[in-house]
Amino acid sequence: MPKDKNLIISNKNAGSSSDAVSDSTVKAFSFNDDVLKLFNIKESQVEEFKISSEKDELHVQITLNRGDCSCPMCRSEEIRVKGYKIKKVRHSVLAHAPCIIDYKQRRFECKNCGKTFNEENPFIFPGEKVSVTTVFLVLKDLRDPNETFTSVANRYFLSPTTVQRIFDAHVNIPRKKLTKYLVMDELWEARHNSSYGEKVLWEVVFNYDQVLVFFHSGLPIII
Repeated sequence: MPKDKNLIISNKNAGSSSDAVSDSTVKAFSFNDDVLKLFNIKESQVEEFKISSEKDELHVQITLNRGDCSCPMCRSEEIRVKGYKIKKVRHSVLAHAPCIIDYKQRRFECKNCGKTFNEENPFIFPGEKVSVTTVFLVLKDLRDPNETFTSVANRYFLSPTTVQRIFDAHVNIPRKKLTKYLVMDELWEARHNSSYGEKVLWEVVFNYDQVLVFFHSGLPIII
């Protein structure tokens, strides 16, 4: 496929000559539910679907059909479209190149109370920039103890920080409780002394003595 060639699949104004698509383009890309499953949508939901290649990235431009909705504030169904916003969603389902969903999201306004709100979509969790599918794949791979944040990040064209944030947001591992008594064979303490204009680190070590700490009183006993 030439780098500057766009593959366009569109249901919008199908009878209009301005939106007509050549037979060769349609044959080059089959528009069906099997393809759309990669993006967690069905053909009945799609108003417009375009694919293009830009700087080693695959961009998928999607506009959804307008569905029934009501105001989240007053529940009125008297809703109008106030505008559109392009939301870029990282969708790492392809192994050979990064994939970005350029989602044309509607912004609604309630005629009754004036509340504005975004169109619901199947791509991302609220406040996220990574698709639901990508989040699932990241968490699935992190179940392997041999995987690291960096290895998973490289696989899905993400940063290690993003992978760590996904893990922290969706995984809750309860901390184990400490035992009633804690025994240590060495104790050291670090303090900063700034009297000479610089920080001096010093340590106090109880050489190989055992320290028994009673948490009820908070006082250590050196044995």
